Amino acid sequence: MLVSVAAVLVLAAAACAQRPPPAPGASGDPAQNSPPPGHQPAGQTPAVQADAAVAALVEEVGSRHPEQYAGIEASGATLVVYRRPGGDLDDAVRAVAGDTPVVFRDAPHTRSELVALAARIRTDSAYWENRGMPIWTVLSRHDGAGVEVGTPAGDRLRTAMRDRYGDAPIIILRMNEPPATVPTRTG
Repeated sequence: MLVSVAAVLVLAAAACAQRPPPAPGASGDPAQNSPPPGHQPAGQTPAVQADAAVAALVEEVGSRHPEQYAGIEASGATLVVYRRPGGDLDDAVRAVAGDTPVVFRDAPHTRSELVALAARIRTDSAYWENRGMPIWTVLSRHDGAGVEVGTPAGDRLRTAMRDRYGDAPIIILRMNEPPATVPTRTG
């Protein structure tokens, strides 16, 4: 199953933006605690930091162009932006991308279309459960291809969803067991 790289990059950008607390006895001034120029913390390169920051900016630009934007993914040092052509999204992305290479690919559907469809499917989950076709996962694809629905029902659900949702871009993923979940703390 494809996972949106955009979400990972946005989280990485947020993590990179957080500064650790000053060491005991150190000044609270970030300028005095910064590493010397040209020094990179272990495991981090300037390209990785720039890509995460640019990805976050592209996501922001995309949110202002819901009629075009589908999502992004990283391909090496290049950001791939999926969108419906037309409008001014491409120019807006180029304006924030700086030196980061960007490739634009056409998408059949926008993120806003897929998010709405995914919400409708999630809302109908009890309907499908009551018919013996549980839905375990619902994910809007970052490339605008459709909404992935994970289920043990396979082709039965595909046919039933076509009857209920028409030609909506639904991609059925047959799953043998529900995905693992992380327990949440309640207090």
